[in-house]
Amino acid sequence: MTTPEPLSYVAGLIAAHAAGHTGDHMHLGWFAPQHDDCDDAFGRAQTAMVERHLHHAVLPEGAVVLDIGCGLGGTLRMLNERQSGTRLIGVNIDPRQIAVAQRLTALNGNSLEWIIADAAAFARPGLSCDTLLSVEAMFHFPDMASFLQAVARVLRPGGRAVISTILLSGEGQADLARSVAVVARGYAPWPLPGLTLPQLLGLIDEAGLDLILTEDLTEAVAPTFDIIADVPPKDITPSAVTEMRRLLERGGLRYVLLVLQPRQAGGNTQK
Repeated sequence: MTTPEPLSYVAGLIAAHAAGHTGDHMHLGWFAPQHDDCDDAFGRAQTAMVERHLHHAVLPEGAVVLDIGCGLGGTLRMLNERQSGTRLIGVNIDPRQIAVAQRLTALNGNSLEWIIADAAAFARPGLSCDTLLSVEAMFHFPDMASFLQAVARVLRPGGRAVISTILLSGEGQADLARSVAVVARGYAPWPLPGLTLPQLLGLIDEAGLDLILTEDLTEAVAPTFDIIADVPPKDITPSAVTEMRRLLERGGLRYVLLVLQPRQAGGNTQK
């Protein structure tokens, strides 16, 4: 498998983190309906997004947690601070991000491990987990079907995968199709920018996973763009973040959270 080029926009995020301008999360925020406008509103919303994922996690005593596309380690840092006796494993294809995450020190009898690997090739022999997390990373994965198959292999009976991703659509609107192209280039690799939710659910089913919950968090992430993006002008711009905001405002972007478990008798059990 050809190794994709490192994410071009990540260098700026790492530099901002090193300068103390941002925290260790690299994803959009989850804003409550009546959110406050404090100076750190975005940072707090990013933490709330992780909390939204952890709400669905399986974390028994001695749990093993895999974070695929772990970024700078923000999610595992939160778990490291609150869990005890937990094996925390971060996976990322980008050594730059892993180098930042490796600065974390294990607490409370936990262990921290880091794997540099493609999302489709992280499932090492003997590796299994109670919870697999992937916060807003899956749209970058070149082989999403192989990733989901690997998820099915590593999840223990009773375990869960909690995954969020961004879906784009410019269908039927020429200007939105151009916005999708700008976003896909700016945040490349984005191999399947036109992937729909039904198509994604088909890949999940084919991988041998049961879908037990879907949450549409699109409205909850919308305030993020008031902070990070300009108001889109009439004409298409070369700015990926501005065009992402245009897609959001025009109904061409969905942010979904999926809770999955190993296939059980009776098939798909979405609630």
